[in-house]
Parts: sequence; C-alpha cells; structure tokens
Amino acid sequence: MIKVAVIDDQNSVISIFKLFFENIADISMIGFANNAQDAIKIVDKLRPDVILIDIEMPGMNGIEVTKIITQRFSSTKVILFTSHDNKTTRRLAIKSGANGYVSKMNDLQDLDRAVYLVRQGFGFFQFKQILNQES
Repeated sequence: MIKVAVIDDQNSVISIFKLFFENIADISMIGFANNAQDAIKIVDKLRPDVILIDIEMPGMNGIEVTKIITQRFSSTKVILFTSHDNKTTRRLAIKSGANGYVSKMNDLQDLDRAVYLVRQGFGFFQFKQILNQES
C-alpha cells in the first residue's frame, strides 16, 4: 500500500483527491494539510511514501516546503502540482528536489501513475503545453 498525503490550501481540491484515491486499491490517502507548516508536521508524524503539494499557498509556498521535506525526510517523495504551469515554475520545481510535477490542467487519470512511478524512484514531470503563454 502506498501512503499519500495531500497539501493544498483549498479544501475542495483535497476532497477531489480523497475521492480519486478511494477508487485505487493500493494507494491510501493517509493525511492532508492546508499549509506548508502543517505539511512538515504531517510528514514527520505519518511518514507518507508520497506527498502531493500545491505550489501556490499563502505563507510558505510549495517550492519552499519541498526543499525542507526532501532534505529532512529523504524517504518521502514529493510531487508538486499547480494551476500556473510555466517554465519558471517548472524550473523551480525541479531545483527544489521534487520527484514529480503535475499541472492541475491535466486530467487526474495520470496522477496514480505519477504516484506509482515516483514511489519506485522514477521522476514524473508532466507539463501542459500552454500556447502563447510560456514564460
């Protein structure tokens, strides 16, 4: 069983992930948080295999908390996700030590594959092409 935690400042997004993972037999969502500080506490207490972190959150953003989690908890893999997919964000995600990156603009159908691959030690970086909006 792969243990997953979700960090997002929007409860509606967390609810969507809960429903999504309920339908996958070998992935269990064991926790969630609405901010970066609580994300660190969740990882320390629950030791998820994979943590999904929204990049844009008030206070400390997902990029900053990813740096902390990947340094302190090397066995926990991090997948960042965002609705603001651009070259700068992608570059920062990779530099932060994230094991994966998924745009919220993509279908959730690949999210379980991302979790499986990242848990096995592979990277999963899925970028949505945004015509005329690349920065």
